[in-house]
Amino acid sequence: MRNSPAVWTDVLVLAVPAFAAASALGPLDPRLTEALSAIPYSPISVVALGYDKVTLGNSLDGFGFLIPRGEKRKILGALWDSSVFPNRAPEGKALIRAMVGGVRNPALAALPTDEIVGLTRAELTATMGITAAPTLSRVFFHEKGIPQYLVGHGKVLDRIDARLAAYPGLYLNSNAYRGISLNDCVLQSRLTAERIARELYVSRR
Repeated sequence: MRNSPAVWTDVLVLAVPAFAAASALGPLDPRLTEALSAIPYSPISVVALGYDKVTLGNSLDGFGFLIPRGEKRKILGALWDSSVFPNRAPEGKALIRAMVGGVRNPALAALPTDEIVGLTRAELTATMGITAAPTLSRVFFHEKGIPQYLVGHGKVLDRIDARLAAYPGLYLNSNAYRGISLNDCVLQSRLTAERIARELYVSRR
């Protein structure tokens, strides 16, 4: 930001994707940036479809589903948002979010809106028996959506940790490192907070 004042702090946590951390830390440590840039990402589109509940023919009593690669479907899975989270849909409505693309079918994530909505509807018909037309549809495309833990990911983390050791008070925390799911992110955030508290205490004794 232009003319932004400097901020002095004992601790900095970069809770951003690996590629964003690489960009931010480039002037500080090119070798750290190189290690962070070694974590690839795959594209994904999130397709949100809203329905009148009475038209679904399905109670949506659950979390949703993920589809194994062997099933060869064109969506990765679907979350029944309005069943999992309160206030995600008005009374009498239902919201389903489907994931398209990822490392399995990266090209599908970049399809035009009409095509990806049509594809998703066809997949929900095949997997859930939903034939009703949605009352709402939205598509959210993320070019770098899901970090990929390739063979050798552990060695990449070792390189990152070795560079970070030179910068006490600098921490990285996102789903690019030690767990992709929301649960993993919550756990890693707690562990990072505990580590910060422990190391600050030791440094100030």
